[in-house]
Formats: sequence, structure tokens, C-alpha cells
Amino acid sequence: MKRSEALPIVGKETSEVNSNTVTLYQNHGAYLTERAYTLREDYEAVSARMGTIFYEGFNEEEIRLFESFLRRVLDNLEGGQ
Repeated sequence: MKRSEALPIVGKETSEVNSNTVTLYQNHGAYLTERAYTLREDYEAVSARMGTIFYEGFNEEEIRLFESFLRRVLDNLEGGQ
């Protein structure tokens, strides 16, 4: 967490009542700064480009099938059936 806080995109807050208590946010005690939100558009563009490269040569049915296998693998890793 300390390493992430050094970046201008992640921060955390400590309780005003008890300095040993960290206010929990959605991201394991961290919150996204304004800088992180400004990076969203860049992230989405890169992600879309990666998806295009990743699935090059696959048709829609092959993509759906492959992603269904990935979901099953993830379920297995998470201990589901």
C-alpha cells in the first residue's frame, strides 16, 4: 500500500479520532485520486486496442466460447463448481 500511495493515483485517509484506524474505501483502504480518473480514457483506449490484437483472427462464436472457458477456469480458481 505504501508503494501505491507514492503514486499520484492512490491515496488513503486515517481516522481523525484514532490515527491507527484507516478509513476503508472500495479498494482495500485506498481511494482513487482525481489523477487516476483522468487516466481512465487512456486506459480504455489501450484496453480496446489490446482486445483487438488479442482476438485477431477469431470469429464472434470463437470469442464467446473462449471467454466461457476463461469464466469456468476463474470459477475453478475461486473454488466454485
